[in-house]
Amino acid sequence: MLRNPLAYEGEYGFALQINTDFDATGYTPTFVFQKPDGSRVSETAAAVTTLADGDFDWTVDADFLTQGRWTVQAVLTSGSSILKSPIIPFTIGPPNAVTA
Repeated sequence: MLRNPLAYEGEYGFALQINTDFDATGYTPTFVFQKPDGSRVSETAAAVTTLADGDFDWTVDADFLTQGRWTVQAVLTSGSSILKSPIIPFTIGPPNAVTA
């Protein structure tokens, strides 16, 4: 049983946000998701205010979230330099009356 899901399968249009201590000036932020099936996908993140603040978000696309256990990690790249946040686990619940 999945407890305390972040969202439910089929939900979209909300911003998933990671707050870091990184000054990301000059870096390109991405979120690397690991799906419940083990596959990975990268999505381009955006600065919430400025890259220097180190807070990033990405708006969830339709049909992206599926039920199960996920992880996400912010990855910042600039040339050959790469900075990574901790890996953050979260769960997505089954479709509910609103998303089904």
